[in-house]
Amino acid sequence: ERLAKEFGVFNKERIDAFMLDDESVFPKWVRELAPSIKDRVMFGGLGITEEEEAQRERLMTLPREQREQEWRRLKAAKSAELGEERLLSPAEVRASRVAARKSQALVRKRRAREATLRQLQLREPERWKADPIGKVDFSARLATVARHVEANVKTNGQWPLSDDHLAKAK
Repeated sequence: ERLAKEFGVFNKERIDAFMLDDESVFPKWVRELAPSIKDRVMFGGLGITEEEEAQRERLMTLPREQREQEWRRLKAAKSAELGEERLLSPAEVRASRVAARKSQALVRKRRAREATLRQLQLREPERWKADPIGKVDFSARLATVARHVEANVKTNGQWPLSDDHLAKAK
């Protein structure tokens, strides 16, 4: 706690230092401690798992630059897997709002078109028997797939897609 409060070395930096074997993050007094105490002060209470220990050992076999690059890649994959929240830029927020408006407008247009076609079919059933509306509208299916992709849900090529998985992902 003292490292975080007084020196601004938070758990994320401590984990980075552990994985990269980099003591430069810590203040001088920590680096000068006896080896028996130093590791406990630097990395104690982080809750490092055996898997992370194994990752660290594998990273230590790489040269410094490759180690940093690989650790950044592993961290990004882990945060994506956990679905960590991140702040959106104003441009991303604006783009999502525009996309939502467009999507809703397209849904309304599609429903209006379907209603119009149904009315025409009811007015002139003979004409529609000769020219049935048997065409499949794939736009709703594509919208479902898009929602699953945006939520980062693994579909494994299955159809129909489960709304339960989508709800759990959100």
